[in-house]
Amino acid sequence: YKKWYVPNNMAVCVSGDFDPEVMIETIDRYFGDMVPNPNLKYLDVPELEPLKEVVRTDIYGLDAENVLLAWRLGGYTSDDMLIGDIASGIINNGYAGLIDLNINQQQKALSASGGTEFLADYGIFELSGRPKTGQTLEEVAELLLAELDKLRKGEWDESLIEATVNQAKIRQERYLDSNDGRADQFVTSFINGSTWEDEVNYIERLSKITKEDVIAWANEKLGDNSYAIVYKRRGVDEGELKIAKPAITPIRDAVSPFLAEIQNTPVKEIEPVFIDFEKDLSRFNIKNDIEVLYKENTSTDLFELSFVFETGSFHDPLFSTAVSYFDYTGTTDQTPEQLAAELYRLACNVRVSVGGNRTRVNISGLQENMVEAIRFAENWLANCVGDEAVLEGLKADRMRSRANAKLGQSQNQSESLLHLVSWSYLLL
Repeated sequence: YKKWYVPNNMAVCVSGDFDPEVMIETIDRYFGDMVPNPNLKYLDVPELEPLKEVVRTDIYGLDAENVLLAWRLGGYTSDDMLIGDIASGIINNGYAGLIDLNINQQQKALSASGGTEFLADYGIFELSGRPKTGQTLEEVAELLLAELDKLRKGEWDESLIEATVNQAKIRQERYLDSNDGRADQFVTSFINGSTWEDEVNYIERLSKITKEDVIAWANEKLGDNSYAIVYKRRGVDEGELKIAKPAITPIRDAVSPFLAEIQNTPVKEIEPVFIDFEKDLSRFNIKNDIEVLYKENTSTDLFELSFVFETGSFHDPLFSTAVSYFDYTGTTDQTPEQLAAELYRLACNVRVSVGGNRTRVNISGLQENMVEAIRFAENWLANCVGDEAVLEGLKADRMRSRANAKLGQSQNQSESLLHLVSWSYLLL
């Protein structure tokens, strides 16, 4: 503790509406007596040898089956992070990535995903998937590797790079629109050893990545034999180790000196500020006397629009299934793949959510594309075209997902039993 938890190895990161002088006094009061460690040295971590052959591992347990593949990359401050973030958006972005269009949209697996994660020393590029009924984990892995091969060969639209940068802009705008996000960016920079200049200029640096950069990087870093693959299978782990359950310490009805100090510390009263719906929101009606509530966003370049319908799954249980089906539909003049690519290009999001009594159509994204995004959503909703084969696949996948959920202990406890207790009075 005295070696590592010292002022020359820590940072206090704060963001909010406070008096800087008061904050400095507060920090000095609680941390000012800490003694630095003049002999502090960074950990000398030996560099890991590159993988030269595939590392395969099987693990067993009660939860549903899945497969995970991962390639080791450089750490947060390495060149891998920027190109890796672009590659992540190309392989899987929730709309028009290679996995989105060629696996998830076509229902070739129950689910599949991919992306990067970077820590101080190393990062990873990972692919994962869950099998459909009758599908093996090996088959899912082959589907994922096929999409990775397309990334390496450049078999993807270059416009995905610009769209990925726009999506990064949205994430950053939302992230930095809160005190938590702003303080956390200080923390991220500190623990990963990045310069504040690089953090501030992240979007600008990201926008300089080219298709040639991504292809060269993918061929160098994401090799055919330089990854680890883990098969999570259903079954009993013969090597499972049991840990003796410790005795539960009884709760004591006592107050420590530290707690007493906190309880007795005078707190300055905070005067709440309540929303005045008559003054703080603009109200007007459009055609058919539809009421609109409006508030201008003056803090970011983002917008959010919600259409609210006073009907939901309590009125028709098929609503939730219909909404899931909607994500797979095209229109009279565009395929589902074209719709997904257009939505990703706009850096906007269209989501339909169903509650018990209400259904919402939420449209959000960059303000500069708001009008185009609204027209896009209206056209999709008014002219969507289904596919019987897709519907049958959706129903089969939903049954498999429910079967998988029953295998998860946390799902059974936090969802199923909770709902049973909440609604059991209806059965009495």
